[in-house]
Amino acid sequence: MKKKWLILLFTVMFMFGSITVFSSCEFAPFDLNAKSMIEDTLKKDLSYLKTDLAYERITGKDEICITGIGMETSKHIVIPKKVKGMPVVDIKPNCFKSSAVEKVTILAQLTSIPTEAFSGMSCLTSIVIPDSITSIGNGAFSDCTSLTSITIPDGVTSIGDSAFASCTSLTSIIIPDSVTSIGGSAFSGCNNLTSVYITDIEAWWNISFADYYANPLYFAHNLYLNNELVTELKIPDGITSIVDSAFAYCRSLTNITIPDGVTSIGDSAFVSCSSLTSIEIPDSVTSIAGSAFFGCDSLMSVYITDIEAWCNISFADYYANPLYFAHNLYLNNELVTELKIPDGVTSISDSAFVSCSSLTSIEIPDSVTSISDSAFAYCRSLTSIEIPDSVTSIGGRAFRNCTSLTSVVISDSVISIGEGAFFLCGRLTDVYYGGTQAEWEKITISGGNEDLTNATIHFLGEEN
Repeated sequence: MKKKWLILLFTVMFMFGSITVFSSCEFAPFDLNAKSMIEDTLKKDLSYLKTDLAYERITGKDEICITGIGMETSKHIVIPKKVKGMPVVDIKPNCFKSSAVEKVTILAQLTSIPTEAFSGMSCLTSIVIPDSITSIGNGAFSDCTSLTSITIPDGVTSIGDSAFASCTSLTSIIIPDSVTSIGGSAFSGCNNLTSVYITDIEAWWNISFADYYANPLYFAHNLYLNNELVTELKIPDGITSIVDSAFAYCRSLTNITIPDGVTSIGDSAFVSCSSLTSIEIPDSVTSIAGSAFFGCDSLMSVYITDIEAWCNISFADYYANPLYFAHNLYLNNELVTELKIPDGVTSISDSAFVSCSSLTSIEIPDSVTSISDSAFAYCRSLTSIEIPDSVTSIGGRAFRNCTSLTSVVISDSVISIGEGAFFLCGRLTDVYYGGTQAEWEKITISGGNEDLTNATIHFLGEEN
C-alpha cells in the first residue's frame, strides 16, 4: 500500500514540478485535468505506468480500448497487442489527435481506425497499419501534414469522409483491391500526390467514389497498375458499367477501349483526362452521365461501329459526349463526313453529334420523328440539312452554332422548333418550307431563332 502511494506521489510531482516550452513537433505537457484519471487508474491497475498509453478495460469484457496518449513521451508510439494479458481491440475517436508523435506502429488486431484517431498529428511521418483493419474512419488521418506515404492493407473495404484530407506531404498511396467505397473529400487538399498504385483495374472501377476529391487521382494524375504507368487502358470483358469519377483527372491516359457489354458510363468518369487522344465506345452503351469527358481537351477521335446504337445513347449533357472535344467521329475506322442515318432510327438523341466538325452533310430517314435538343449543335462544317416529312419537332439548340449552314429544308410536318435551335447560324440565308406561309406561321418557333426567321423563306407548298 505504501509503495502504491509513493508511485502516485511521484506521478503528481512529475506533473506539477516543472513547466517546459516545447516546439511545434515536440511532445506537449500532459493535461493537468488528467490528474483524477491517473488517480482512478492507479487505484484500479498499477501496471498503467508501465503501459504509458492511456487505456480502459471494456465493460463486461476482458478486452482493452486505448483512450489517449497517456504519459507516453516517445516520438514513436506502439499500440500493443495486449495490455495486462488482455487483447487491445479498439482505440477511441480522437485518441491521438494533434499529438506530436512522429511514428505509429499498430500491433493490436484492430478492425477499424476510428474518426479522427490520428487527425492533426502534424509531425507524423510514418504509420504501420495491421492487416486486420477493414475500415478507415472519417478524418482518421486528416491534417497529418508530414505524412509522405501510406500503405492501406488488403482487407480495408471503406475509407471515410476526409480520411486523408490536407495530408499535404503525401506523394503516393496504395489502394488495395478490397476497397469498395471512398467517402467525400477523402483526399481533399493532398496537393502533392503524384502516384496512385493499384493491382486490379476491375476492382478499381468498381469503387464507389463519393465525389472528385474521394479519388486520389484528382491530385495524383498518374495511375500505376502493378507498378506500370497506365497510358493505354483496355477495360476487360465482363464489365457492365464504369462508375462515377472512376478515372477522373487521370492525365497519364492517352487511349481507352471500352468492351462490348458496358451499358453505362458514370458521372465524371473520365473528367479532365487531358492526355486522352482517342476512345472507342461500344454498341452496348446506352447512357453516358454528366461531364463524363469534361476537360478531355486532347481528344481527337471517337470510334464506333453502329450509327443506330450511337443515335440511341442518352447523353446527359454536352460534356457526356466525347465528340464535344474530339470533333471527329469514326464509323468502322472511317471518318464520318457524309452521315447517313439508317432506316429504323426513330429519334436522334440529345447531343448525339454535338461538335462533330467532320460532318459536312446529313441524310435523315423518314423513320425519324424527332430531332432532340443539341443533336447537331456546333457541327461547324455542316452546310445544309433536310428535315424529312416524318419529323414533327426540332429540339432546342438542335443546330446551334452550325456556322457553315447556309440552307435548310423543313417539311410541313414540323409543328415546333425549340429555343435556339438555329441560334448563331449566321450564314443561313435560305429556308425551304414544304408548306404554305399560313402553315409556317402556325409553327411554334421559340426564341433564339432569329437566324432562321430572318432568312429568306421559300414556301414550297405555294409553288405547287
